[in-house]
Amino acid sequence: MNLELTPHGRMFVRAVAGLMIVAALPGCSEKPPEPDILSLSGKVIDLDVRKGLISVEYENEKRKMKVTDTARVTDATEIHINGVLGKLSDVKVGCHVRGDVLVEGKGPQRQPVVLRIYVETAPAPSP
Repeated sequence: MNLELTPHGRMFVRAVAGLMIVAALPGCSEKPPEPDILSLSGKVIDLDVRKGLISVEYENEKRKMKVTDTARVTDATEIHINGVLGKLSDVKVGCHVRGDVLVEGKGPQRQPVVLRIYVETAPAPSP
């Protein structure tokens, strides 16, 4: 009995063997974890427009206490001030904001990134 494979048969065997190896690798069939998006509301404590950072004090529901956290603001961050698109430089320390933050990583590698910021300012008093 002659078990010699044709060139196409050898290519097929290699492809199947390669797929079996890839399928056996750990993590190949695992779904990536869902992103952790938090909706927060609080007071702006600090801003660094040049570095693209905003620090907000807010009530941590789990801990039942106020905490301050700093997050990165990117070019993709939507900033709405009284319903109009704005820039980070338009946000002022002390104003109340709400928004959505994507938290990437855990522990020391944790990096919060602001997706959206909403600022509602009181209208100037009429003369």
